[in-house]
Amino acid sequence: MPYLRQASLNASALRYLFHAKEYPGPRTPEQRRLAEQMVRYWTAFARTGDPNGPGSPPWLPGVAQRLDIGPGGVRPFSFTRQHHDEFWRSLRG
Repeated sequence: MPYLRQASLNASALRYLFHAKEYPGPRTPEQRRLAEQMVRYWTAFARTGDPNGPGSPPWLPGVAQRLDIGPGGVRPFSFTRQHHDEFWRSLRG
């Protein structure tokens, strides 16, 4: 589906969370920073039930805005807005 081209695969995070040989770990400094950020979100959630922590962009439940966790860092992202706009543009031809 072209309007979901940025979707995440179920196992895509494993490479960043585990350093098993089946999931080769991060290689570049940028990938290592991403892995560290993901581990902070996951461990905060496991410890407290809330993924937010000091120094991290906040995740806000119940809002259309999401966090885009990618090679450029973590940033707020309006998933609904982008895909809604793409849908309407696709109808115009």
